[in-house]
Amino acid sequence: MSYCTAFDLGHTLPRPDAVAAVDALLHRRLLLHDAGLPRPVPQHKVADPQGRFIGRVDLAYPQWRIAIEDGGDHHRGRATW
Repeated sequence: MSYCTAFDLGHTLPRPDAVAAVDALLHRRLLLHDAGLPRPVPQHKVADPQGRFIGRVDLAYPQWRIAIEDGGDHHRGRATW
């Protein structure tokens, strides 16, 4: 990662856009934390009422039954689709 690029983005873009851009550079999820939300559970396994595996979500707040999927470019590969 180029720290000069991150610095430039931070000084030229509006705050939400700058956080998203630096987030992408760092491969981290900063916007949720920046908004004051607690840390989500990454790669959370979802099960049906009988406990059978249904799938896995990118981020989750299991206590509130909220799932968040990242639609980033790494999800666009042919094998993923």
